[in-house]
Amino acid sequence: MGSCALRSCASRTEVDENNTTEKTFHRLPKNADRCQLWVKFVNRGEWTPTRSSVICSKHFSEESFDRTSKCYVNLKLNDVPTIHLNQEESPPSTIKY
Repeated sequence: MGSCALRSCASRTEVDENNTTEKTFHRLPKNADRCQLWVKFVNRGEWTPTRSSVICSKHFSEESFDRTSKCYVNLKLNDVPTIHLNQEESPPSTIKY
């Protein structure tokens, strides 16, 4: 079981007792430039993501999702997380997305 990369987020990749979940989890992009934007958003200093690092859907706007599949919820190609649940985790305002 994994959890969202943001420290203040309690979202875990497990499902509830009804075997459902309303959250989705998204691996960081393989593209180095896009991945760096996600790492800046996580704002954990010298943190280096692993292959299993994920960010949950709570940190993306609804417009970020492609829900056309019956089986999967995908992110649109160039979207980045933008929603911080805890203001203290917000990256410095000098970081541009």
